[in-house]
Amino acid sequence: NFPHNPTSAMLPHADWDRVISLCREAGAYLFSDEMYRGLELQDGVRLQPAFAAYEKAISLSGVSKTLSVPGLRIGWLASQDKELIKSILMLKDYTTICPSAPSELLAIVALENSDQIIRRNVEIINRGLDAMEQFAAAHPGVFSAYRPLAGTTCFLKYLGGDALAFSQRVVNDAGIMLLPSAVYNLDEDPQCVRVGFGRENVPGIFEKLAQAL
Repeated sequence: NFPHNPTSAMLPHADWDRVISLCREAGAYLFSDEMYRGLELQDGVRLQPAFAAYEKAISLSGVSKTLSVPGLRIGWLASQDKELIKSILMLKDYTTICPSAPSELLAIVALENSDQIIRRNVEIINRGLDAMEQFAAAHPGVFSAYRPLAGTTCFLKYLGGDALAFSQRVVNDAGIMLLPSAVYNLDEDPQCVRVGFGRENVPGIFEKLAQAL
């Protein structure tokens, strides 16, 4: 999934093209989670949707992340494979059938105003990233940060010991939830914690976290 959760990593365009080529050579389906697409923070990093690049790709998206209305529970799949979409629609008829009409109407409103909503969200994300970088700079022996290219989450490297124990202490003492990289089975770099920066109160949370150190 790109932008990636939890790291917000983005593939270079050449690597994305290579993924598409490999799938086409193998005749394999490609399922692409694109829920954070639109929250790129630099020009030129947004990837082409998988379904537009490859005839056997399926793109997943929705209004929960990029448009900030997760309570609507509205999303979609896009693909050039009409037979696949037909099969999915048949399955949907036997399961959820359809979402609520108010949710669909509100989702349309969000989509019609997507440019304004995304601009607002990117501003909030950048303020949150500024706060994260300032926090890490103020504690150079304890944390190391990087600024991602997209998305609303990333890994903050904890240099002060066991990231899992630190996360447990912080949630108990300060009510701040950090997800240690151990929960993602990230054995190659276990001393990280996932942080989110997509809310307006993120600067205040980092101030509170600093007090809990």
